Order: sequence, then structure tokens, then C-alpha cells
Amino acid sequence: MKADEQNKERRCDANWRASSWLGQREDEMAALLGELVAMPRRTRRGRIIALAPIFSKNGCVNAALNASAWRLAIRKEAAGDSPVSLIATYGRGKRVFYFHGHYDVVPAQSREQFQPSRKDHFLFGRGSCDMKGGIVAMLYAILALKALARKLDGGIA
Repeated sequence: MKADEQNKERRCDANWRASSWLGQREDEMAALLGELVAMPRRTRRGRIIALAPIFSKNGCVNAALNASAWRLAIRKEAAGDSPVSLIATYGRGKRVFYFHGHYDVVPAQSREQFQPSRKDHFLFGRGSCDMKGGIVAMLYAILALKALARKLDGGIA
């Protein structure tokens, strides 16, 4: 029973440290989410505009994770007009935990829906809950694991 209690204490301590690390970055996370909310929703032809440039400019991905942009090969596309996906990984091993999200949104009734608004600990705007907020949460969960030097039995992608 003593070992179970020690493991529980270690998990509680690790959770507290992760929560503290994330709490110190609340404004940083909100700023990134605000950029994603303000991002134009689609191109003229309905394709999603690339997410990778925002993360590259922000620097949080490339500085901490093994990240790369992957341009989709679609026929009859103008040069540089193909959709781009961001692929970021952390850790190694046979087992991989995959995070997956999207940042497209359904058409808006007003451009104002793409103007992020923050009230207390909440950020409102188009896509902030589905799924742009989720993307920021996934990214910062991985960054917290790395910053706290948590050992993984595998990788995260």
C-alpha cells in the first residue's frame, strides 16, 4: 500500500507542476489562440489557409518540437497555393500517441466572429472551441511535458 501512496503523491506533484507551468503561460496561449481565431477561414476556392506560418512565426513549435510543414500535392494547383499541414513530434519509441485537429470553420455570418474577444480566462471567437482551442491545448500539453522533462514510453505526434 505504501508504494501506491508514493506513486499517487508523485502523480499529484507532476500534475501540479504541469498545471503551474501552463498557468504561467495563459496569456501566451490566449495570444496564440487569438491569432488562430483571427485567421481567415478559407481561400477563394474553399481550401483551408495554412496554419504552419502562425506557429513558425510564434516560434513555440520549432523551438521545442521536431516540426515541419508538409505541402499536399494536389494537381492543377498554382505554385505555392496548395494546402499545408503542420507535423510536430516529441519523444521516441514504438508506441505513438497521436493528437489530431482541424482549424477550418463553417462560414461565418459576420467578419466580427473572427475578432477574438477575451474575458477573464475565456477567449471567444470563431473556432475557439472547435477546434482551434484544442490545437493550442494539444501543443502546450506537449510543450509542458518537454519543459518538465517528463519521460515518455513512446512518442507524441
